[in-house]
Amino acid sequence: MEFLSVKDVKRAMLLAIFLVVAMIYLCCAQEDYCEPTEPCNNITCPQQCGKNARAYCKPGESVSSCCCHKQSNGDVRRLLLSK
Repeated sequence: MEFLSVKDVKRAMLLAIFLVVAMIYLCCAQEDYCEPTEPCNNITCPQQCGKNARAYCKPGESVSSCCCHKQSNGDVRRLLLSK
């Protein structure tokens, strides 16, 4: 029976770390969604997005869009920085 070499173990560990990071990113990352809003300002945009979203205006060719970024409870930074 042949044991794995140190080089093979390092490659396996690197692959495992990469897979874990990719799974966390895919689980917690969410796309922003934007909708044309007239007028888009610091009052109308947060009202459109709701409480649990970060709102910002994005200029467009004819009409500005209100973009919302949903903030989930499984925020990666909180997971990694929690004690």
